[in-house]
Amino acid sequence: MLGAALTALAGCIPYPYTETPLATNFPTSKQPKLQAAHHWDVIAGDLAKTLADTLAKGSVCVAPADSCPSLFVEPIQPRTAFGQAFHNQFVSHLVQRGLNVVTSGPADITVSLDAQAVRFSPDRKQHMGAMRLTQIAVGLWALHDISSYAGVVAGAAVADVYELSLAEFAEGPTPQVELVVTVSATRGGRFLARKTNAYYIANTDAALYTPPLHPIRVVGDAGGTAK
Repeated sequence: MLGAALTALAGCIPYPYTETPLATNFPTSKQPKLQAAHHWDVIAGDLAKTLADTLAKGSVCVAPADSCPSLFVEPIQPRTAFGQAFHNQFVSHLVQRGLNVVTSGPADITVSLDAQAVRFSPDRKQHMGAMRLTQIAVGLWALHDISSYAGVVAGAAVADVYELSLAEFAEGPTPQVELVVTVSATRGGRFLARKTNAYYIANTDAALYTPPLHPIRVVGDAGGTAK
């Protein structure tokens, strides 16, 4: 029995040496899922605020606009449905924050936007175990780990609280496509500000974030050779 116990225990102890690092998970985090044009406007406002705050912190630009160096926002290339709308939303937020945004370059500061849609493998696992609904007796349920909802759900039915907890998370499996958005401000070949964020997007909306495919016309000569 002692030998069997030691053998079982040994199976729980990692080998002191391995040929490759052991794969581990990152700490649990949350990543928003873009599902509407309003969501694009929300992230545009967030990135515009970050850019404006960074420029102000470095004393590069402090509103009002007359006291700021000129700033030109380059369109996202290649052009996509998301890129065109996001560029307009981003510029609008900069103007609303009092920055001296000009309609064409060159300008004192150049702001570039980059959006890259990245496709990962399908059917990635997703565990939402932050809240657990447990039946502790017939008709009686206990909701665990709800500290973050304590001020919202006082007096609410447990089932309603459970539905509230699930409403925070997007339905369906983990999206296969993610969007990486970067905003950069440069002057004289030097970065003044830079921020990169990642977001999930619905797999069925991937075409909004990628350039359209242009068909290639193939013709042949009399001998049947394609050109």
